[in-house]
Parts: sequence; C-alpha cells; structure tokens
Amino acid sequence: MKKEKICYLCGKPDANTRDHVVPRCLFPKKTLPNNLITLKVHKKCNIDISKEEEYFRNLVVSLSQDRLVPFEIWYTKVKRSLQGGEGLRKKLLSSLIPQIDIYSKGGIYLETAPGIKIDKDAIKTVTEKIVRGLYFYHHCPTMLPIRCCF
Repeated sequence: MKKEKICYLCGKPDANTRDHVVPRCLFPKKTLPNNLITLKVHKKCNIDISKEEEYFRNLVVSLSQDRLVPFEIWYTKVKRSLQGGEGLRKKLLSSLIPQIDIYSKGGIYLETAPGIKIDKDAIKTVTEKIVRGLYFYHHCPTMLPIRCCF
C-alpha cells in the first residue's frame, strides 16, 4: 500500500486528511517550524486525539522551566483553550491537589506542597502518536503494532 493512503494512527486505508506528527499546538505561532512532518490520517482519528494533544500541551507549558516560549503559548493557545473548553477546565481543576507530602528517595519527609495528578493515558496517547508517526514516516509502509512499546 502507498504511504499516502494509509492512516498512520490506525493503519487502515483511505485516510482523508493530514495531521502534524509533532502537534503544531506545541509551538508559538511566531516560531512555528516550516518543516513539521505531516502524514495522512482519517479525520475521525485526528479528532479523537485532539483533546489529548491539547491536555499534553497545557501540561508541558505549565511545567516548563523555560519561561519565554511557554509564556507566549500560555497567553495565546492555553488561555483560549481554557476559556472555551469547560470540560478541559474541569479536568485541570480536578487534577490539582492542594497538599501532598514530598519524601526523599530514602523515605525521609521533606515538605508539603501543592501537586497535580497527571493523566498518564493522555500523555501516553500523544507520545505514542508522535513515535508512531516518526516511525511510519521513516519506515513506510511498515506500521508499529498498536500499543507496541507502552
């Protein structure tokens, strides 16, 4: 089968749209690379993963140590997604933990601090999507098995 006809997310034929393998939402508009890899996908596959990509972006931006790039993304894309998406806003608020105890590797209590419960499935889905897309791009038409390495 030709690379252009296969959905790189599900492996089925007749893909009808394109998707950025590394989500475009992870980059500020001003510095968006012009060489991001795009591959064919089914529109439904693309829509199904979009909320996880949005969550992934919001989490990465929130936890980033580099303040310059995340600042621009926070005040454009993240702010817009939190204002417009009640479900995403509720998910974020429910993941905040007011107090967690922090221990050293040896089990010694260090302090109490605010925390966040991370949706591991959403992180895993987006990470797998990126790995699957890069693999497909370089080894087409070979597909990674679904849930191969996570």
